[in-house]
Amino acid sequence: MRLKTSLVACAALAMALSAAGGAQAAAFVNGGFDTGFDGWTLSDPMAINTVMDSVHFQAPPNDSVVDRTYTPQDGWAFAQLTANLQDTEVLLSQSFELTTLQRLSGRVAFLANDYIDVNGDIYNPPGSYNDRGFVRITGDVVSTLYFRDIATVGNYGSTDWDSFTINLGPGSYTLELGVVNVTDDFNSSRLLADAIRVGAIPEPASWAMMILGFFGLGAVLRRRQGALAA
Repeated sequence: MRLKTSLVACAALAMALSAAGGAQAAAFVNGGFDTGFDGWTLSDPMAINTVMDSVHFQAPPNDSVVDRTYTPQDGWAFAQLTANLQDTEVLLSQSFELTTLQRLSGRVAFLANDYIDVNGDIYNPPGSYNDRGFVRITGDVVSTLYFRDIATVGNYGSTDWDSFTINLGPGSYTLELGVVNVTDDFNSSRLLADAIRVGAIPEPASWAMMILGFFGLGAVLRRRQGALAA
C-alpha cells in the first residue's frame, strides 16, 4: 500500500513540476493570431493579414495536381505574409524576454508563386525570381530556424505545414518571420504562420518521475481488475 501511495505521489509531483515550469513561460503573446496581431510588429500592414484558410493554386506544369488548401493549426486563424516590393523583406516580428530555459516552436508553410529564370534574359541574370520565406531568431542567439525558396520547393511549388523549434536560455530575443519577392514586384509568394509558442522544457527528473508514476498507476489498476475478476 505504501508503494502504491509513493508511486502516485511521484506522478503528482512530476505533473506539478511540469505545471510550475509552464507558469514561468515568457511574455510571448498571440502566437495563434486569433486576436489579430496584438503583440506583433508588421513591416507592411498591407502585405500581412490573418486568414481562416488559404489556397495555393497549382500552375503549369503542375496544374493537374489538386490545389493545396491550408487551415489553422491553432485556433481559428493564422498569419499570411505576401511578398510585394522587389527584394524587400515583408517582416512579422515579436520581441520577448526569457528568464529561464524555454522552448520556442511553431508551424509555417511556404507558397511559391513564381519560377526561377534558369537562363536569364537581357534584363535579369540567370537564377532570377527565386522568392524565399524564412523564420529567424535574433538577440542573445542568432539563428535561421526555417528557410525555403523556389529552388527547394520547385517552380510554383509549396510545402505542407512545417515545424520549427529551438531551445533558448535566459535573454532578450526577437522572432522574425519573412518573405521576399526576388528580382520583381509581382508573382508574389507567401509565408503562412501559426501555433507559435514559448513554453517550458520538462526536466529529465520530472519525466522520470512521471514515467514511474504512470507504471505504478497501471500496476494498481491491473491488480484491482484482477481482484474484481476473482
